[in-house]
Amino acid sequence: KNITRFSLEETYGLVRLKATPNSPNESQKLVNIISKIIITRHQYIYERERKMLEDSIKAAEKQIEIINKEIGVYNKLTINADKINADKIDSVTRTVLSIGYNDAKEKAWTRYDNLMKLITENKSLLENKIGPTAILGEPVALETPVSPKKRRVLIVSALGGMIIGLFLSFVLEFIEKEKKI
Repeated sequence: KNITRFSLEETYGLVRLKATPNSPNESQKLVNIISKIIITRHQYIYERERKMLEDSIKAAEKQIEIINKEIGVYNKLTINADKINADKIDSVTRTVLSIGYNDAKEKAWTRYDNLMKLITENKSLLENKIGPTAILGEPVALETPVSPKKRRVLIVSALGGMIIGLFLSFVLEFIEKEKKI
């Protein structure tokens, strides 16, 4: 209720809060309160995102364990398909089985590679030195008002008035000359 103007600006990831209350002390109190709110919110978001990355890594590691077992099974099946006696199965069927197992194994390896890339990316994100939001400096309340800038307004108004007056004098002069002709 005592604030005449309030603004929030973000530049290059830095947030600047500006308020124009009745006194510098009120301004400093306001900035401190808002800063605490923002930092609390960012801390929550930071921790939530960090937990999601950790959970993603754990899930991918479990899937890799399953894929490793799957690849082991396909290796055994491929070897067994090659060892099947000619009496029980013909060579075409043996080849088809071997190719099918090898295709399945290749797909498993592709999934394995994709999961390893995901784990590597997520671990690098976790290892970055990015931390939660912090205050870089204490809020400063200026003793002299930033606005209104009375001197600037006065100079601009005077110049604007002179330009408009000059323009009007030329227009009126032009109209008088036209009347005489």
